[in-house]
Amino acid sequence: MTLLSMDNIFFAYGDVPIIKGISLTINRGDFWAFIGPNGSGKTTLLKLMNGTLAPQKGSVHADGIALHDMTRRQIAQFMAVVPQGFTPSFSFTVFDVVLMGRTPHLQHRPFEREEDMAIAEQAMKKTDTLHLAHRFVNRLSGGEAQRVLIARALAQEPQLLLLDEPTTFLDLRHQAEMMTMLQKLNNEKNVTVVIITHDINLASLHCKQMALFKDGKIQAMGNAHDVITEKNMAEVYETTVLVDKHPRKDCPRITPVAEPKY
Repeated sequence: MTLLSMDNIFFAYGDVPIIKGISLTINRGDFWAFIGPNGSGKTTLLKLMNGTLAPQKGSVHADGIALHDMTRRQIAQFMAVVPQGFTPSFSFTVFDVVLMGRTPHLQHRPFEREEDMAIAEQAMKKTDTLHLAHRFVNRLSGGEAQRVLIARALAQEPQLLLLDEPTTFLDLRHQAEMMTMLQKLNNEKNVTVVIITHDINLASLHCKQMALFKDGKIQAMGNAHDVITEKNMAEVYETTVLVDKHPRKDCPRITPVAEPKY
């Protein structure tokens, strides 16, 4: 069942075209990874998907409804976004920030109920942030703050979860735990997930679908075996790589091959 669709999307910043005619269908239960070089249009497309930006041509539909016909509250009830490079400067506690994820569901209630508190607490447990509940977010490390943002997104209880570089500031342990948690949400709760990532091997391990971007277009799309090929990587990243099989999983693994310049 189609959850979100983009039909022939174009977008430019001024006279600079960024998205050049992209069409993509996200089905309920998908787990997508958007990969590609810096400047290939991935983050801009994510903003078009969540209504932060409006396409200059083409359309975006969420569950069959045109995104421009939805209110911000309706969009927030439908999808949650974890942005890249968030640097908190305010002095809210972690629990307060995570509880903000319940705002789209409060309707006309001025305060959260016990149910909202329990959902926020559960989101913190899933992201290993419960022990930080009474800390101020502007005193956290980058990795801790990133996990708090993901907890806030989970507290929204979205149908669609959009994450821009969710593992960037995380150590190896928390990278593995974060991707495993997203995979579990996808498999057991049927939450549809889209991540932007530069960690191609991590995406190969966990994601069901991949889209490879180059210059505002989708160069390749499909499962990891379809997308992660030496030919695709060489054409998009303009570098030599070795693609072989993960020693424990049935998925491709990529290794950059350094070309000596002397």
